[in-house]
Amino acid sequence: MGGVKMNAKISEMTGMLAGQRALITGANSGIGAATARAMAAAGASVVINYLFNEEAAHAIVNEIETGGGKAMAIRADVSKEDQVEAMFAEAIETLGSLDILIANAGIQRDAPFHEMTLDQWNTVMEVNLTGQFLCARAAVREFRAPNTSYIVVLDAGGRVTYTGTGADQDIEAAIRTSL
Repeated sequence: MGGVKMNAKISEMTGMLAGQRALITGANSGIGAATARAMAAAGASVVINYLFNEEAAHAIVNEIETGGGKAMAIRADVSKEDQVEAMFAEAIETLGSLDILIANAGIQRDAPFHEMTLDQWNTVMEVNLTGQFLCARAAVREFRAPNTSYIVVLDAGGRVTYTGTGADQDIEAAIRTSL
């Protein structure tokens, strides 16, 4: 998407998220990038989280800024607690706070279940489950006013998980999704 298309979107959507500050994990490609563009078009300041492909992340930041939006990119591995905490600290220091978390980062390691190695399983669980938990927990710690902040957790099956369900339900959902 170029700057001209972004300007058209901003003119149609400006104000819907004006003043909101959003962190989108895995936002340097695919659904995360599209979400960042849409949220910026609606007026939110956005944080583009990425782990790989820094160039793509900065291209999205430049695209949003060219279209009149505000964006920044932060590299962090969502499966690492110290990196998640540092990402949130940098975003909050730069933007003043956060209002929205889109926990989109996820990976897939294709292998038939009976051939999947424990290392493959652990890597997927660390990013897709632990990463969601770490980001949601950091967001909840920042969100202060009830009903004004949002956490959306996406999974490959198109399901949405809400915070506060408890670890046992999250683990059950992860197992159900994996099998």
